[in-house]
Amino acid sequence: MVINKLREDVEIKLENRMRSQQADQWCSNKNFILKNNARLPLPLVYAHFSISVRPTNQVYTFSPQIQWERVMKPGEVLYELKACHTHRNQIYRFCSESKREMYPLDRPAGIPGMSTHFTQPGHTITLLPTVLLVNLLPVDIIFKLTGGNGRVPGGSNAPITFVDTEQDLELKIHLENYPNSSIIKMPINCLKTTFRMKLEDNWKRKLNLTINVSPHSEANLKITVSAPFWIINKTGLPLVFKQGGVSNEASGQFTEHESARMITPLLFSFSDPDASPTVVARVGSNVIPDGTPQWCSNFHLQRGCQVRQLKVSLKDGRPDTVFLIGIEVRNGRGKYRDTNIVIISPRFQLHNKTSYQLLFAQTCGKRDVSDPRLSRPLKTYLKAMPDCHMPFHWTHFDQEQLLCVLILDIPDCWWSGGLKIDRTDSMHVNIRDANGRMYFLRLEIVLQGATYFVVFTDADTMPPPLRVDNFSEVSITFSQTCCKDIVHSIARAHSSVPYAWDKPMKPQMITLEAPGGVMHSYDMREFGQARGLTYENFIYIAFSGTFKKSPGNSALYDIESQELVLDVVNKTQVVLARKQQGQRSQLWRMTTTGQLQHEGSSPPSYPQQPKSENVYVLDIEGFAPQPSSYTRLCLRRPDPRRKSTQTWRFTEEGRLCCVHNNMCVQAQDGFYGLRQGNAAVLGLPQPICHRTNENGIPLEQAVCRQRLRPGSGFLDVEIRTDGPTRVISIWDKKDKNRKYAMSDDKDWMQIVPKQRPYVLKSHEDSEKKESKEYQFTLKLKGFGVSVIAKNPSQELLFAYFSNINGETLLTSASKRLCISVGDIQVDNQLFDTPTPIFLHVTKPSSRNTKDAQDNMPALDITAELQPVLNENAVIFKYFILTLKKLTVHLEERLLLKLFGFIGFNSQEEILYNTDESDYEAQKVLIDLSAAHARRYYFGLIQLQPSQIRLSMKTASKPSPQLQSIKKKLGFTFIKFEDAAIDVEPFRRDHPFETLQFLIHSIIKHFRDELKWQAAVILGSVDFLGNPLGFMNDVSEGVNGLLREGNVGALVTNLAHGLSNSAAKVTETLSDGLGLVTMDDEHEDTLSNIISVKEYNVR
Repeated sequence: MVINKLREDVEIKLENRMRSQQADQWCSNKNFILKNNARLPLPLVYAHFSISVRPTNQVYTFSPQIQWERVMKPGEVLYELKACHTHRNQIYRFCSESKREMYPLDRPAGIPGMSTHFTQPGHTITLLPTVLLVNLLPVDIIFKLTGGNGRVPGGSNAPITFVDTEQDLELKIHLENYPNSSIIKMPINCLKTTFRMKLEDNWKRKLNLTINVSPHSEANLKITVSAPFWIINKTGLPLVFKQGGVSNEASGQFTEHESARMITPLLFSFSDPDASPTVVARVGSNVIPDGTPQWCSNFHLQRGCQVRQLKVSLKDGRPDTVFLIGIEVRNGRGKYRDTNIVIISPRFQLHNKTSYQLLFAQTCGKRDVSDPRLSRPLKTYLKAMPDCHMPFHWTHFDQEQLLCVLILDIPDCWWSGGLKIDRTDSMHVNIRDANGRMYFLRLEIVLQGATYFVVFTDADTMPPPLRVDNFSEVSITFSQTCCKDIVHSIARAHSSVPYAWDKPMKPQMITLEAPGGVMHSYDMREFGQARGLTYENFIYIAFSGTFKKSPGNSALYDIESQELVLDVVNKTQVVLARKQQGQRSQLWRMTTTGQLQHEGSSPPSYPQQPKSENVYVLDIEGFAPQPSSYTRLCLRRPDPRRKSTQTWRFTEEGRLCCVHNNMCVQAQDGFYGLRQGNAAVLGLPQPICHRTNENGIPLEQAVCRQRLRPGSGFLDVEIRTDGPTRVISIWDKKDKNRKYAMSDDKDWMQIVPKQRPYVLKSHEDSEKKESKEYQFTLKLKGFGVSVIAKNPSQELLFAYFSNINGETLLTSASKRLCISVGDIQVDNQLFDTPTPIFLHVTKPSSRNTKDAQDNMPALDITAELQPVLNENAVIFKYFILTLKKLTVHLEERLLLKLFGFIGFNSQEEILYNTDESDYEAQKVLIDLSAAHARRYYFGLIQLQPSQIRLSMKTASKPSPQLQSIKKKLGFTFIKFEDAAIDVEPFRRDHPFETLQFLIHSIIKHFRDELKWQAAVILGSVDFLGNPLGFMNDVSEGVNGLLREGNVGALVTNLAHGLSNSAAKVTETLSDGLGLVTMDDEHEDTLSNIISVKEYNVR
C-alpha cells in the first residue's frame, strides 16, 4: 500500500529487479499516477519490484528506490530521505515512511538462488514532506526557512519539499504588525523539543510564540507554531488588555483598538516572567468620550469562568458606567490543545425568539413598583426585532438589577415586572396593556460558559403557570398580592382565567376579592383546602306578584310586570318603586337578630373598615301598630324599646311580618295600591281580595326577598396542581352541584386551543370517573451486560444486576411504575487489573449493624405518569430514584479504554473553530426556543444517591494509544483510596422544563457537589499517607472501646492506621525513585509483578 501525503501528485515507477531465470515469470515495468492524499494498493505481481517516485508537475528524475524490504519486524518503521532533480538543478525532497504491518515474521525462503531470508510484502509506504510547517495561529504567518520562504494561512499547514533536513535549519517568522522575530536554530537529527520565539510588534512590545519540533510525525520534521493564549472578544465593546503589574499594554493592540472591537483573536503571552501571571482589561477610551476607562481587577488565565466589572469614570461626578463581562478560559481541542482559549463575552445576552418587537430596560426601582403604566421606566432602552440577539449591560449598576420588557406591537402596552436574570431559571412573563389584558411570554435563562443567555419565546404553546377556576355564581377579582392596588383581573362566574405573576421576583401570593370587598391572600405553594371567602349578599324586599311577567313583553300598567320593591325616599319614607339593579336605596340587610338594615342610609365602606354608627332599620311611623288602621313604614335608628316593630320575618307562605300576630307588610290601598310611588304599610290583611298568587296570598301582601347577587355568600377555596399549572378553585359552599367553568376565548386568546380547558369540572367531580386497571409484574433473578471494545477486541466491563422486581399499574388517570434492583456489581474485565471489581454495593459497617439502608435494594425507581392531551408535554406526578451506598474502584487504564470506546481514540485531529462556543450556544438556544419542544413536568423529582466510597489506581506507563487518548482529554489522574463522598440529593418541586435543561441542571448540581468534596478526595491521596483513612481507623477503635470496652480493637485499629499511612507514603516515594533510577523495562516488569500480587490477594 502506497499513500501520498505530499501536496503534489506523484508518479510511481515499479521496476522489475529480478535477475534470475524466473524473471520472465513476472510482469513488465509499470508506472502509476498517485493523486494527493490518495492510496494505491500494489498488486501482488508487483510485490518485489523496486519502487521509485517523482512529482508530476515538473520534469524531475525518479528518486532512488525505496528500501522497504529492510523493514522485517512487525510494527517496525523506516524513514528515508529521497531527492528528485531537474536539469536546472532544482531539487524536490521528500521522506518515505515504510512500516511493516502486524504480520508474523517471515520464514526462510526456499527459492534457489535467493538469500536464506526473503522479506515478504506486507508494508505500508507513506510519502511525506521533509518538513511540515503547521500554523496553529488564527492569522497568516510568513516564514523564512533555510533554503526558501513561504506563507501559511491561519489554521493550515504547509508541506515543504525544498528543505534538506540533513543539515542545520534556521526558522524565522513574521506576522502582521510583527516585523521582527528571533531566529530558531534546529540541529541535524533534532529530537522532539520546544522552542520559544520572541516577536516584536510595531511599538516594540513582545509576544512569545511556542515552536514545537517533532521528528517523524506526519513529516521527517514537523514544526508547529502556536501561541500560549488566544483572547476572543465577543462583548461587542472595544477592549484593551495587558499583563497585571506591567505598564505597557499587550502587543498587537494599537489606536484602532480604542474605538472598535477586534474581530480576530488577539495573540497573548506573558511578556514579563517576573510580573503577575494575570491579566487586566478595560474598555476603549473612545467608548464614552467624556469618561476615563479604569482597569479591572486582575483575572487569571486558568481553566474556568470569572466575572469582572469594567468601569468608566465620568468627569461630571455622575456614577460610574459599569460593563459586566464574563471570562471563560478553556483548553484548545485536538491539535490546538497547547493553546488556551480566553473568551471575553457579555455577562448577559438577550435573545428575542418571539414573534413580537420587544423593548428591554433596567427596572427603575420605585417607579416600577409604584406604577408599571409609565411609558418608559428609564430614558434608555434596547429594541430587539424578532429572531435577533444583543448584549445587555446595566445602565445603572448602583440600582436594583432587574430587567423589564415591553411588547412594542401592542398599543398602550405596560412594562412587565422586574426579572432577575443572573441565575438559571425559567418562567412566564406577564405583560399587560392599558385595558388590563394579559400577554404571556416565556423566559428561559441558561448559563453557557460565562454568559447568561436570556431567551424570550412565545408562550402560546405552553400551559399557563397559574389558573383561576371560578365555579361560583359571582365574579371574583384576583391579583398578585404585592400589586393588588395597581393591576388586577376578573374571573367571571363559572369561568377559567389563565394567569402569570405580574412581578415574578415578589412573593408568590395571590389575593382574591369577593363582591363587596372581602379579600384574602393565598400562598400558591401551599396546596389543599384554604381559607374561604364571603361576600355581602344584600336583598330586595319585593312584591313577588309584580315579577311574574317580563317588563318588556307586557302592558305599561300590567301589575304582574311592575317589578315593585321597597325603596326609601326623603331619608326615612318607605315607598314602592320599580326595581333598579344595584340601587343602594333599595338594598337591605337581614341581621342575625331579625332587623332589616337599610344599606342606602349609611355611606359605602370596605369590609375591613369599622361599621358606621349611622344605621337605620325598617320600622313604622306610629308608636305601635293599630289593629283598626294601617301604619306607614319608615326608617328609624335601632331601639331595643321598639323591638316588636323592628324585628321581621319572611313567612313560608310568602309574607313579611313583624312580631305582632297577623300584622304584615302590604301596599297602601290594597290591590290598587300596587303602583310606583305608593306607600307601604303594616296592618291586618284586607278582607277584600282581587287577585292571589299560587299560594293563595293576595298580590298586595305577597312579599319575598330577592338577593342582589346569586349564591349563598360563602365560598370555599382550594389550591391544587393540574400538571404544570397551579390552580386556585373557588366554589359556592351551599351549591356544590354546579361545579363547572368555561374558558372564555377573550382570556385565552394568547394560548393555542390545545392548551385551553374548554369545560372544567371540579377537582372532586373529576375523581369520580370509573376506570379500568391493568397491572404488570416483572421478576428476574438477574441479567448481565458486557461492554466490549472493537479495536482492539476485548471485554472492558461486565455488569450484573440481580433480584430485579418491577410493577406497573395502568389506569385512565395515571401510570405508576416501580422498579427495584437488589444488588449491582460491575467487574473490571481487563487482564492483570489490580482492581477486578469496578463497582459494588458497600458492605454494612461493623460499627452500625442496624442501618435501615442495609435492607433496601441497591437501586429503586418509583414514578407516576399522568395523561395529558398535549403531545409536547410529559407530566410526572413524581419521579424518585434512590441509590444504596456504593464503592467504586477506578483504574486509569480502564477509564482511558472507556473513553476510547465512546470515540476518543479517533486519529483525526479535531479542528478548533473560534466560533465553536457560538455553535454550542446556538444549539442550546435552538433547544430552548423550539416552539414544539417537548417539556417535562415533575410534581417532585428527586435523585438521591447515598455515600460513595471512591478509589483511584493510576497506570505507571499506559500504552501509546492510551497516552494519545489521555492527551486529548487533558486529564491528570491522581492516586487515592477510599474517599467517602457524601452527595446531597437533587430535588426540584414543580419544574416544567425541556429535557436538555433538566439534564444540564442535574449535571451542574452533582458537579458542584463533587467540587465541594474535593477536600475529602485530597485527604485520601496516597502521597499524604491517606490521613482520612487513618482518622477512620482511630475513630472505629475508639468507638469499639466506648461501646464494648474492647481495648484490643483500639490497639488493632490504631496500629492498622499507622502502618497503612506509612505504607502509602513509602509506596509513593518508591514509585518516584524507581522512575528516576530504573529503566523502562525494569519498571514494566515490576509493575506487572505488583499487579499480579494485588490480583491474587483480592
